[in-house]
Amino acid sequence: MVAALAAILFCHNDPRRAEAAGTAEPSIIGMTKEQVLACMGQPNRRVTAGEMELWQYVSYSTKGGITASDCTVSVTFSEGHLTAVQSKGLLTPDAQCAETIQNCAP
Repeated sequence: MVAALAAILFCHNDPRRAEAAGTAEPSIIGMTKEQVLACMGQPNRRVTAGEMELWQYVSYSTKGGITASDCTVSVTFSEGHLTAVQSKGLLTPDAQCAETIQNCAP
C-alpha cells in the first residue's frame, strides 16, 4: 500500500512545477501580507507571536481513496513583510508545493 501511494505521488511531480516553485520562493521575500494574500490566497493557519506571524498553507490530494498532505508551505512575517519561506512536500517539496507558490513568481 505504501509503495502504491509513493508511485501515485511520484507521478504528481512535474519538473516544470518544481522550477516555478524554486524561482518563486526567493523572489517573494520582502512581500507584504497583502501581496502574499493576493498571490497565495488565505492560509489554512495563522499564528502570531509579538511582531512575528507564521502562515501555513497545506494542500491535500486524494488518490485511490487515500487522502494525504502533499505539501505544507510556511511563510514567516516580521513587521508586516515576509522574511522566510519553508516548503515541506511528502517526496519533493518544490514540485508538490508549486501550486501554492507559483502564482507569486515574477
